[in-house]
Amino acid sequence: MLHVSAKTNWWFVSVADSSGAVGWGEGSLNGWEPLLDAMLDRLRPEWIGLALDVVPTTVHAAPGSPGGLVHSAVVSALLQAVLSLQAQQARQTPQALLGPARRSQVAVYANINRATLERSPEGFVATARRAQALGFSGFKAAPFDGLTPALCGSA
Repeated sequence: MLHVSAKTNWWFVSVADSSGAVGWGEGSLNGWEPLLDAMLDRLRPEWIGLALDVVPTTVHAAPGSPGGLVHSAVVSALLQAVLSLQAQQARQTPQALLGPARRSQVAVYANINRATLERSPEGFVATARRAQALGFSGFKAAPFDGLTPALCGSA
């Protein structure tokens, strides 16, 4: 896990092959890291020793399983790490293994939600202006995070 900010943790899985090469996958569910660790510990014995080419056809996310989102996040991270190793072995990019490029550029936006510490309209505007100064023209925010009926006085 990498603690990125007061509100953000990134959770990673690493997978090593028999040559010692390492692939990484990300399965962050902020605040759920202990459950992600526990799920990984539970699933690890099933995965150790699997051939890399077998993993994508035998390991699947199962959103309806008792593990739900946590299980799916761990599986997703594993599949990313395996793809990374397969790409290293093939001396290609992971994208090349997934198929031909569908576009040459991808539009990006600045997620200003967690960077906005002053949770007011003025605070969001100030954070958006800082991101705009860095060249962003699109923004994502969730100004009502943490807002509950109790805080509003009614449902």
